[in-house]
Amino acid sequence: MRVSKVIPDIVENAVKFFGWSPIGKAVRLRIEGGKTANLIGSTIEGKILSLRSDGAAVIDTGGGKIDVKPRHLGYGFFYLRMGRIGVYLIDESTCGSIIESDPRIAEGILSLR
Repeated sequence: MRVSKVIPDIVENAVKFFGWSPIGKAVRLRIEGGKTANLIGSTIEGKILSLRSDGAAVIDTGGGKIDVKPRHLGYGFFYLRMGRIGVYLIDESTCGSIIESDPRIAEGILSLR
């Protein structure tokens, strides 16, 4: 196990132990890069609806739902209680496409509002 992953894992487990959950929390996603130029620099606000078994979270933006996955090992959605995390904005509709095999359409920083 990498040392850089140990501390975030300890933090995540402690947050879970004390009963805090990211579900239902208001979040802000600041887009820093990606495939679509008009997304870069934008901010998306919403609420975490659920955590999926594959490590992704579903966020309700008020105008639709988006899926995000953590960018770094150990920094999952429970880490939001302590700070911000890097995430990928995922387009699940492209997962089976031969033309567009990478579902990551943007990356940014997710934080609690």
